[in-house]
Amino acid sequence: MWRLSMLLALAVAPTRAFFFDHPKVHGDSYSYKGDGDAPDHPESLFTPDDTFTDITLENWDLDGIAELNLPHSVQKLTLLKCNLVAIPTEVRALENLQELNVAENRLEAIDGAFAASTTITKLNASHNSISTYNTSLPSLTALDLSANALTAFPNAVFVSTQLDSFRVSGNGFEIAAVSTAQYDFFAGLSDFQAGFADVSSCDTGSLVYLQGKGVCRLDIAAAEDPAVVLRDHDATNNENPLTPMATVGVLIPALPSGTGSNNTKKYIIVAVIVLVVVGVIVGVIALISLGIVGGISRAVQLALAIRRRWKRLIVYSRQMTPSS
Repeated sequence: MWRLSMLLALAVAPTRAFFFDHPKVHGDSYSYKGDGDAPDHPESLFTPDDTFTDITLENWDLDGIAELNLPHSVQKLTLLKCNLVAIPTEVRALENLQELNVAENRLEAIDGAFAASTTITKLNASHNSISTYNTSLPSLTALDLSANALTAFPNAVFVSTQLDSFRVSGNGFEIAAVSTAQYDFFAGLSDFQAGFADVSSCDTGSLVYLQGKGVCRLDIAAAEDPAVVLRDHDATNNENPLTPMATVGVLIPALPSGTGSNNTKKYIIVAVIVLVVVGVIVGVIALISLGIVGGISRAVQLALAIRRRWKRLIVYSRQMTPSS
């Protein structure tokens, strides 16, 4: 039995080494997947001559590691499931960085400066414990802060005027009201995922919709904060926050009653009329194309001609009949 156990151990050891102990290099790409422990000699993972542009480190314990000696050529960096509680200083110093993925770590804040603040276009910091987002990334086009511990809307987002994709669902708030400028910002996103209070009417401003959910649009140019509804937040279950608890800075409910429904009725009537007219036109065109209208027209003309000839025959027969 002990011999079998020894053979199994010998068989498993090289298998583990094959999957975890060797980085994979393909051209300018470097990926290294670990087993949850700290890498041996992390400072030796890279050399000064390395020119990798795409680096992925996954499932390593990098907490407390001082330096990885990442090459400054890197443009796309993924540090996934690496037990990070803060973004390493050397990552902030990468001047060519364009895409940063630090999802599924233990980050509590994203703040401070990046050397590549004007070149970073994508940041994925989802599934962390982030309660503060306060950094200026003006060239950002995609930002994922979903499944974190935010209890207030991260206003630093509005600095990223190039943003096209923004995900902030699964946090400790729901959006209840926005300013006109904020509404325009959100409506211009091609991908926007957030928690919404989904109000049905507004005491102040007007009822509008974002991602199919009702929010109040306040008739002001700007505001310090989108008004939000706080909700219970369980750090161990970021995906499923509980029910709304308190409203911050917004009055909910009541648009003038009936206005929306009357307009809706008018739109429905106009739509029905347009559909009927279009249907008649299409039907006539179809009949003409089939030659049916032409056939009916000829039949009517023939019937009228027969009727005229019949009348002439009757008149002629009366003239030919001798009078008594």
